Amino acid sequence: MCNDFDKLDDICCPLREKSIFLASWTLAHAIILIHFVFFYSTRTAGDNLVLNLSYSVIMMVAHVLGTIFLFVGIYKEHAFIFLLGIIFSSIYPYLQFFMIYLPAVQIIFTITSCKYYKTMKGENN
Repeated sequence: MCNDFDKLDDICCPLREKSIFLASWTLAHAIILIHFVFFYSTRTAGDNLVLNLSYSVIMMVAHVLGTIFLFVGIYKEHAFIFLLGIIFSSIYPYLQFFMIYLPAVQIIFTITSCKYYKTMKGENN
């Protein structure tokens, strides 16, 4: 009975392609975040410029690292680097919980990416 849900992993596309989507999704939001940090936060921060810019740069660096780790982990088939990518790419979306779509998509594709990580880890042993 429990194995019936394993068939859901390959609906629409295999787990690897879903993980590539997560990496692409993270890349798109990293580019948006870079734009926000360099063009928006410096103009609207007012008295909290240093605090606002520090927070934004930390989130941007974590998100960009997550993107790099995801792509390297997928294409080099290195499970630990891929796991680091999942962790780093999840920091910003989970802190932005008020933007409903961002954590929702992140949760769904984190689950599928963790399943792909499990298959990667099984193949490397």
